Amino acid sequence: MAYQGVVSPSEITAKLNYVHFDIKRTLKDSQNQIRQLISDFADPTKDLVIDGIKFTPSQKYGAAAGLALTDKMSKLSDTTTTILSVFTELYKLEKSLGGAS
Repeated sequence: MAYQGVVSPSEITAKLNYVHFDIKRTLKDSQNQIRQLISDFADPTKDLVIDGIKFTPSQKYGAAAGLALTDKMSKLSDTTTTILSVFTELYKLEKSLGGAS
């Protein structure tokens, strides 16, 4: 799609009004990823896969797997915190504008 000039606010509003973000599903997905990573890490017979990188059972207790796991858990934690913060602030804004009781 090529840029065709200035987009009107009404066009933007019309397109974004029907975009919905499911916060509960997103948080559940993050929770499931964390649960799966912990489960895979604790099971000595399973491979650990983090962002497409596969660690065999003999490799997953090494430094590289530990760093990858720590990084992934940190990213999931940061994402969850950010999502909750944004939606908390949106709720406060909506409430202050009289949109919710």
